[in-house]
Amino acid sequence: NDLRGSQSPRHMYLRACEAAGVPPEALIVRRHHSPQLMLGHFGLGDKRAEALAAVLAHMPRVERLDLQDNRLTAKSLKAVLQALSARTDVVALDLSHNKLGSDGVTALCKFMESNGGARLGELRLAQTDIRDGDVRALATALAHCRCLTSLDLSHNDLHAGTGEALGEALSSGCALRSLNLTWNRLGDAGAMAIAGALVKNISPLRHIELGWNGVGDGGASAFGAALATNTTLRTLALNQNLVNASGAVVLADGLLHNGFLEALDLSYNSIGNQGARMLLQQLVVPDEALAKAETIRRDIALRK
Repeated sequence: NDLRGSQSPRHMYLRACEAAGVPPEALIVRRHHSPQLMLGHFGLGDKRAEALAAVLAHMPRVERLDLQDNRLTAKSLKAVLQALSARTDVVALDLSHNKLGSDGVTALCKFMESNGGARLGELRLAQTDIRDGDVRALATALAHCRCLTSLDLSHNDLHAGTGEALGEALSSGCALRSLNLTWNRLGDAGAMAIAGALVKNISPLRHIELGWNGVGDGGASAFGAALATNTTLRTLALNQNLVNASGAVVLADGLLHNGFLEALDLSYNSIGNQGARMLLQQLVVPDEALAKAETIRRDIALRK
């Protein structure tokens, strides 16, 4: 009876859990004044997440919300995102390792385009069961989310369409500075679309991870051409791909004209002696800003 008479967020949450027939999460009950709500790997499930959503709009200071790996589906994530739309203080959101799917992405885009997403700066969606069409919707929402500088889409089943959608967003001047696409299937076509956007020097992108994406010489060559004119990129990761000597040579040529890249990861590519030699030569070019070229780890050691 005492619970039913109180209107505090804590008691509202307890009542929501009671109504759903699920035990409350102690960390939420005991939360005090921290701006972070870190619930990653708690195994909440949809019912407890929906109970959280019922009070999320009323909680004081929720700047960072981590819900990764909680067995959540679009059902509860839609409720959470709708509640977040009523806030204006969220700067970081992690929904990784949950089944967001297309329905969840639709709700996420609405949040990003609302006042609630106005300050969002970091969004993590690793392994969330999203596809190219979902990323296209997200790319459109990026135009409304001017503070979003970091996006993680790793470990999804994304193909060339994702590269094309993100390439268009980057060409339009979205605010992204860090983009993680590791463990997808963008291939050469997807990589070329992203690299093509960097040639124009409109995007502020500084870090991009494209490891494990089946990128070959076509994609590497496109990035080599982009490096010749780009002045913003600082880190380029193409590790664990299909780049051979010809792609490495074009990358090396791009580095010759680039004084801004600080880290290049081509580890676990078969670039051979010629590719490795051409890249390493750029390390001794006067005034070259390249700080690290992780090229010699496997199958590409220089040998006679």
